[in-house]
Amino acid sequence: MKRISLIILCASALLQVSCKGGSQWVNLIDEGLTQWRPYQSYTGEFRQGRRPTDENGNVIQPVGYDKNLNDQWTVVEMDGEPVIRNSGEYYGCLSTLSEYSNYHFRMKFMFGTDKYEPRLNRTRDSGLQYHAIGECGVRDPYFSWMTCHEIQLMESGTNEGEPGDYHSNAGANVEALSEGPVQGGFGKYVASLEGNGQWNKICAHGTWSYCAAEDKASPAGEWTQLDLYCFEDKAIHVINGNVVMVIRNSQYWDGEKDAPLTAGKISLQAEAAEIFYKDLQIQPIKALPKEYAKYYE
Repeated sequence: MKRISLIILCASALLQVSCKGGSQWVNLIDEGLTQWRPYQSYTGEFRQGRRPTDENGNVIQPVGYDKNLNDQWTVVEMDGEPVIRNSGEYYGCLSTLSEYSNYHFRMKFMFGTDKYEPRLNRTRDSGLQYHAIGECGVRDPYFSWMTCHEIQLMESGTNEGEPGDYHSNAGANVEALSEGPVQGGFGKYVASLEGNGQWNKICAHGTWSYCAAEDKASPAGEWTQLDLYCFEDKAIHVINGNVVMVIRNSQYWDGEKDAPLTAGKISLQAEAAEIFYKDLQIQPIKALPKEYAKYYE
């Protein structure tokens, strides 16, 4: 694995790339990661839901934007292809400079071997966050991400979750075609796409819950293909060509009411596990593909 140096560009204004015209694929990976911005909060050695403090009880400030401590985000070469490596050492994310709506996004991901607290003895975990808005570090369990929806990227074959699960961050919420709740305390729902599913509210204001998908990921050490279709207030999660999550009524809590959430940044989540991404591309769409539109009929 040959490393290519990472250059972080501190732009004075955000690069705005429209997803409204044309239908060409746009590549989102280059040697300098010039279309992305990193944010790091803390290492995982702190209590979930509480910011870390020093010996005097003072809150420790997060690392913040554009630091990229310990080269957490780098571009490396694997089998002759450019690949983004996320070491996972610090909680945080790598987010696009641009915001997107009505698109098809695709990439491949594969976990590495490194793990950090609090996941040293747990399943490797990460996420693909979308419709991400506002600032990083808002109050989620780890003060590390934006208000957004999340496709969970989880090691296959575990009991902690599945690749393709829906998670909410900082007030985002949806309706998912699902059954449940099926697990006490967490309000967990299970995606149900053939006949028995109903539109259930996931993560209504003031609650935390998620919707589990069927495990369609590749075995450890192999690349998993992820496709995300977003159109208007709807989204489809696809893993290795299999639809695993269907959602609608994309919203977020704006402090007073649920408001539409139909556009935002795309963000690669860092959550205490090494993970690689390649072939990141995005393409505008004018409608959902017919084979996916059927779920909303």
